[in-house]
Formats: sequence, structure tokens, C-alpha cells
Amino acid sequence: MDDEVSPRATVSSLLAGVLFGAAWWIYIDGAALGAQAGNEVAKSANAYSWLPGIGATVSFLMINLLLWSQISDAETDKRAACIARGFLIAAMMIGLGCIAAALFIMVDVFLNNEAAYTWTGIATFIQCLLIFVSSFIMRFG
Repeated sequence: MDDEVSPRATVSSLLAGVLFGAAWWIYIDGAALGAQAGNEVAKSANAYSWLPGIGATVSFLMINLLLWSQISDAETDKRAACIARGFLIAAMMIGLGCIAAALFIMVDVFLNNEAAYTWTGIATFIQCLLIFVSSFIMRFG
């Protein structure tokens, strides 16, 4: 058994981890600055604005838990490959749904409200985008 790891896998894992960590760091920064500014809109949105990030994290885990052999082994076990592909599609739908939820929060709660601290909403959206991108860098790296 070959335990060598390719340099491409190492770099892509490192990049995906940095993006994932930066995503959460950006969200925490936006939520903290909005609360520190005393903005009531940001304080009330902090009760639910973390949900898209949690969903995107679950999507990240779902996408990267599958092995390539589980997805592409249609010759040996068609049922298992079909289940794995369905699981992957569900993970992608969760990730895209979280991006849509973060976009809704950003636009409806923060950008359409004059009294809102807009960085909190922008940070929520950037967080979901970065987690989704890091999912695919990790998967295809």
C-alpha cells in the first residue's frame, strides 16, 4: 500500500482549510462588529444569521465524506453508486440552499435597511461562498 500523498493533494487541502477557516473568521468578525456597534438589526439577526454557515459546513462534510470509488463504482454495485450520487447531489443542494439563504439575509435584512450595519450581512454571504468553494477544492484536489 502506497502511503505517499501527492503535493497537489497537500496544497489543495491546505488551501481548502485556509478558506474554510477564513470563512468562519469573516462571519465572526461581521457578527461581532455589528453587535459591538450597537446596531439593533445586527443584534437581532445574530439569532439566525449563523444557520447558513452551519448548513454550509454540513454540506462541506457531506461532499468530502464520500470516496471517489463509491461514486464511480457502477459496475460492481449499481445501487450503492446510485445512493452515493444521490447523497452528493443532496449535499450540493444543501450548500446552494445555504448560499441562497445567506443572500436573502444579506439583501433583505441588511442591504434594504438603512439602519442596518451592512458588513454583518455581507460577511454572512461571503462565509457561505467561501465554505462552498473550499468544499470543491478539497473534493477535487
